[in-house]
Amino acid sequence: MNYNVDFVKRKMDKWSNYIMEFDLPEYKNLPTIGLYMDQVITLLHQYLGYLPNSNDKNAESFITANAINNYVRLAVMPAPIKKKYYANHIAYMIMICVLKPSLSISDISQLIPSNLSEEELRSTYDKFTSIHKKSSVKLISHLQEIAGTPENVTDVIELIVTSAINTSLCKRFTEKMSALNGLENEEAEKIKRSQNVNKR
Repeated sequence: MNYNVDFVKRKMDKWSNYIMEFDLPEYKNLPTIGLYMDQVITLLHQYLGYLPNSNDKNAESFITANAINNYVRLAVMPAPIKKKYYANHIAYMIMICVLKPSLSISDISQLIPSNLSEEELRSTYDKFTSIHKKSSVKLISHLQEIAGTPENVTDVIELIVTSAINTSLCKRFTEKMSALNGLENEEAEKIKRSQNVNKR
């Protein structure tokens, strides 16, 4: 592999600073006027600049009109009102877009029901943005702690491998935790059924 270590360092500093300073918009700052689909997509690209978009090499955009229509069709978020999207829709879309690389749409809909009241959604979204900020800061600190600053190509490769392993482990942990939803009740039912069978 051919890495320019100085260039990598500069990029790492730039990305680290960007993530550390990045904030999702507060609910109170989301648009209160209705927006059409193309306006929503433009806005989401501004809000979520760190996610892949069609300008990135070999990357698909994290949000498209088809994706939004699917979220509505699958009842992961409320339907637009006369083809317009408001603060509640945008809050849902921000959370969906952030979680989608790690969770299935089904899991997301379990975590964030689409029928939340305005007050519930505001509270959920504000908590989400707080967790996002804390997680971003912890990620940068963690990477700096385990990898330090690369001094040669071997260090760069080790950093990439370390990051990939962490991503894989975190994704698997997320899947495992998400799969526990309702499992205790299922386990209890199985035990109950087996006890009934044994009584016969």
